[in-house]
Amino acid sequence: MKKLLSMLLVIIMITILAAPSLAQAATVKISKEKATMEVDSTLKLKITGTNSKVTWSTSNKKIATVNSSGTVTAVKEGTATITAKVGSKKYTCTVTVVDSNKVVKKETFDPKKVANEIKVLNEYTWSTDYYNYIAIVIKNNSKFTVVPTIQLKLLDEYGKTVGVKNDSENAFGSGCEMVFIFSNKEKFTDYEYTISVSEEKYYKDVVSSLSTNVTTTDSKAILEITNNGKIDAEFVEYNILYLRGDNVVDYGWGYCVDNDHEIKAGDTQFIEDSTYGVIFDSVKVYLTGRGK
Repeated sequence: MKKLLSMLLVIIMITILAAPSLAQAATVKISKEKATMEVDSTLKLKITGTNSKVTWSTSNKKIATVNSSGTVTAVKEGTATITAKVGSKKYTCTVTVVDSNKVVKKETFDPKKVANEIKVLNEYTWSTDYYNYIAIVIKNNSKFTVVPTIQLKLLDEYGKTVGVKNDSENAFGSGCEMVFIFSNKEKFTDYEYTISVSEEKYYKDVVSSLSTNVTTTDSKAILEITNNGKIDAEFVEYNILYLRGDNVVDYGWGYCVDNDHEIKAGDTQFIEDSTYGVIFDSVKVYLTGRGK
């Protein structure tokens, strides 16, 4: 009888001691088994139901990384398996990384079609004591960053050609506006021009990331240009049209950059431009620049 009681006590003790382990094994789990993440985003994974040490690993560091505390960082598009090892047990989370900013299919560049999407917003002509000017303001309504080229013919009152001009500009981004300004010593009464484009293959658009704050006095404009983008903006050039009513009476231009000829990402540069006594009541500012 004593022997039987002893055996029963041993069985009871084993059952009591084993119960916590069984309960713990049954409730250990990972916080997510599947997750979709954007490139450069992070996700905190947790193991619950145990106080044991957790070892984290990833099946592909090029897609997603994980640190010792379970924080996952999405690197580039693809799928990776994040594994948490607790003792001899493994718990996994399948991570799918996407990039919503990635262009799925690149549209074919058609120079003629894109040239038709470069819209002329305004044309201005004015004269000084020494020169005669024309300004042509354009906007890029295409999806492409392009290099626009203007070829211009200036005519006198008899239809005789008194000047021919051409100019182009790098990295004219989608949705951006810019101005071409030409001068001619001989007076012209009419003009003809064509606009053509080529695809920008060397530089990136930065103008769409620049913001401009303009303050004016009686004789000058003060520009505050900020680079809100992630890449440095090289050779940022401003062109200012000074207007009296709807007519241009003067213009100014120059570079607004630091000693490295840039406005670095997150930085602001200042510049002032003077009319040297020409009276105006409003200004329009257009920027050009490029990035790598």
